[in-house]
Amino acid sequence: MGTPLLLLLIALTPLSAFAEVSWNIDCGASSSYVDGNFIAWQGDDALISAGQSRTVITTDHVMSTLRVFTSGKKNCYVLQGQKGAKLFVRARFMYGNYDGKSSPPSFDIQIDGNDWATVVTNMDTTNYVYYELTYTSKGNSISLCLVQTNSNQYPFISALEVRTLGSNMYQYFSANQALNLAGRHAFGASTTIVDSYDRLWGPTILTGSQYTTVTGDALLIDTTKVVENPPQGALQNAATTSSSTAKSMKWALTGLDTVATPTYLNLYFSEVTQLDPTTDKRNFTVYVDDQLMDSTTGGISPPYESVEALYIYGIVASSNSTITLQSTNDSTLPPIINAIEVFQVINYTGYSVASSPSGGGNTPSPTSDGSTPGSTDTGSPDSSSSKKSSKLPVILGVGIPGFLLLGAFVFVMVSLHQKRQRAGMQGAAIGGGNGQGAAQNNNSTEQMIMNMGAKFGQGLVNEFRLNVEDEATGHGDPNNQNSYASPDPLLNQTR
Repeated sequence: MGTPLLLLLIALTPLSAFAEVSWNIDCGASSSYVDGNFIAWQGDDALISAGQSRTVITTDHVMSTLRVFTSGKKNCYVLQGQKGAKLFVRARFMYGNYDGKSSPPSFDIQIDGNDWATVVTNMDTTNYVYYELTYTSKGNSISLCLVQTNSNQYPFISALEVRTLGSNMYQYFSANQALNLAGRHAFGASTTIVDSYDRLWGPTILTGSQYTTVTGDALLIDTTKVVENPPQGALQNAATTSSSTAKSMKWALTGLDTVATPTYLNLYFSEVTQLDPTTDKRNFTVYVDDQLMDSTTGGISPPYESVEALYIYGIVASSNSTITLQSTNDSTLPPIINAIEVFQVINYTGYSVASSPSGGGNTPSPTSDGSTPGSTDTGSPDSSSSKKSSKLPVILGVGIPGFLLLGAFVFVMVSLHQKRQRAGMQGAAIGGGNGQGAAQNNNSTEQMIMNMGAKFGQGLVNEFRLNVEDEATGHGDPNNQNSYASPDPLLNQTR
């Protein structure tokens, strides 16, 4: 495959729903800006009149301001949403001792009138606490409320993000449930990976001498066969056993609560190298608490240059629960795992848009049709009954210059690749090696540009794909290892 075509495929392969509903709110900020990941943030002055803005000393610009609510038991943001849409909501919190009291507060958050989580903050000014929810909206508004639960402990929020996900993503939960993130882990990654949906995949290792990390040699991993679209970066490495003859891996789901609750797991597997089918076979089964989870599949054989997912739902689990990967009798290689998502299933039974007593307001979304959210809206989601106006002029208006920019990206990448090849050949000629050293010197720059181009290309092409599909069907569809304080990291605590 030619280099230009390969680079174009790298940029465009992952399919993403680039968002019908999109909010990036820097709470406590008064201005708008674009961050280093090319995400446009807006301040919240126009979204809520309650609370006061405060500053935090941190190197993270988004986390450098917060909004604290010192009056009223409950204060709410009410944002334009989309009834029937599958939404991803993330709320971030960094206390940073903004009040000089060295007393991080705890409080509750609610979504659309449903209890979501108890927020527990800390003194860290490097890593923030975040909570993330996936659910299908029952109304055209999104209500996020911060609820005071302890006197003299005031709720606050640093950032609020909302995205629309594809309707077929995370499909194994009901309209009266929501998925509360307990952990999203990329085994063997060295930094946090931000994908085209802005999901965060934390770098994770299984501790203990019996485990190791291996790096894959595939130049391109096709993730389009899995609707959740895990990023290629989360699949480039894998956890496995240190011994090539070991038959099993086992670790605990320490990110979950100590009390068993309904749990939803997505496990992702991608082979790290091209196996010789005459001598090598990797096949294994998956157990949760010694209960077989994939009895109908004949086991997992990770594909090379692609990905296989195993969805586990309808179970209860706790922080004492274990996952076991057990090789089958005919397997010659030990199990591997590349990435995992762990969710607690919570109730999303009702729907109400709370009106903040201190001045929360209803405002149209940047992508809304101008309609104003109602104060209440009950009933189950019915995306098939919604009507959508044609978006083709917008698609063409964005798409044509976008593809020109993408062409420029490919040109830059080709130039970098050619420069890298020349440097590699020169290094090989001088040192008698294979040019790896010269290639590695340019790798970080090239990878950075590839990530930028991939994110841009994914959003551009798939906005076109999803909107054309909607027209046809009428349906709307930081960086140290384990650095984030929430959710908890995955560790190998076997029992």
